[in-house]
Amino acid sequence: MSSEEQPKRSAEPVGYQLRRAREQLGLDVSAIADQQHLRTSVIQAIEDGDYSKVDTELFLKGYVRAYAKQVELDADAIIRDLDAELEPLRKERERQYEADPLVDIQRKKSRKRRIARAVVVLVVLVGIGFGITTWMADGGRRLPGFSSSPVSENTEGDSLAAQEEPVDQNLEQASGSSSVEPKPDATPEVDEAVDVQGVDDGATDVIQEPVDQPGEEAAQAPTESTVEASVETASVENSTDVSAQDEAIETTEAVQITEQEPQELGEPAVTDEATLRMSFSDACWVQVTDADGNRLTSSLYSRGDVLDVAGSAPLDVIVGAMSAVASLEFQGEAVDLGSFRVVNNRAQFTLEP
Repeated sequence: MSSEEQPKRSAEPVGYQLRRAREQLGLDVSAIADQQHLRTSVIQAIEDGDYSKVDTELFLKGYVRAYAKQVELDADAIIRDLDAELEPLRKERERQYEADPLVDIQRKKSRKRRIARAVVVLVVLVGIGFGITTWMADGGRRLPGFSSSPVSENTEGDSLAAQEEPVDQNLEQASGSSSVEPKPDATPEVDEAVDVQGVDDGATDVIQEPVDQPGEEAAQAPTESTVEASVETASVENSTDVSAQDEAIETTEAVQITEQEPQELGEPAVTDEATLRMSFSDACWVQVTDADGNRLTSSLYSRGDVLDVAGSAPLDVIVGAMSAVASLEFQGEAVDLGSFRVVNNRAQFTLEP
């Protein structure tokens, strides 16, 4: 028998099932309406199957579920029967929605916005790719580490060459002047003096063997003075080249340090996040939406449940049964429930920090 009664009960309208259960318990419509804080006409409309008097399908399901619990029926089974009854109404609303010309216009606008967004993103990506390609193509020539090394090496090579050339020329001149002397015995003495001066960097202590002819002393004196003058000239030129080289190296290092300074990082963006906490003493439907349009919750809560959500402030809140809200906290602070405007036990308000 129980298996035969179940299909019969499923085939009956939801309103009829609720009315029959209410009458069996000896309750009237006003008792059900008072317990849910609703008008009597809303309960009568649910029993008659006239669901157009309820704002949305979510509110309707909440009222029907609470009604079924009051009359001791299976709330889940009643909601399944209600979904079956609402299916034709949903299809009819979809047909009306598709036939509305404003919907078609809105759809075209949305498509144009998506296309424009895609074009902007594509242009930005192309620009970034072109910039990266250009930088990689000539990036090697702009690196500061490779621009100054050849200059430094060339400067060092030129300075060393400049230091060696005067010494070689002076040595050749000294050798030539000594070879002009008429006495063959004087040549070994001059060569020995030049070698000693090259080793001691300008020292004038030269050991000479005694010579009877006075002409050799006259030839040796100009040779020694010529070598000393050439060594002093080379020292002056060497110090000048070293000073110029140091200035070039310091300038290059300053340019490298300037080019390698790090860029400052931007400050992180600061976001406003609000927290909402609600507790319930009875069945209640709640919907919460944040400032970005994200729906944080849209559900039916039972007695003892706690709602805890967070999102971008301000938060838009819709409560289906204000009498079922035990407490409400926003940003960790309690909010006075009596400060909200309540119509038919339903409230809609905005919470800001």
